[in-house]
Amino acid sequence: MNEHGAKNKSLGQICIEATDEIGRPTNVATIAIIITILPILVITQLSGEFTKAIPYNVSTAMIASLFVAYMFTPYLANKLLKKH
Repeated sequence: MNEHGAKNKSLGQICIEATDEIGRPTNVATIAIIITILPILVITQLSGEFTKAIPYNVSTAMIASLFVAYMFTPYLANKLLKKH
């Protein structure tokens, strides 16, 4: 909201541009975390049984986090923040 030229833009437009700005790094970080957790699926024997749910839960949590970052955070920022 404090960038040059932001005075001429609506708060909704600023929120959309801010979300676009963090989009690619957020996607890459999410994919990297999911990829690093997936090798846990190949663990066998007793320890494999205990750790089997971790990759599924982490992947689900990361995808849900991505959804929140793209949908709820910009919406709430648009509704709750005030432009000076």
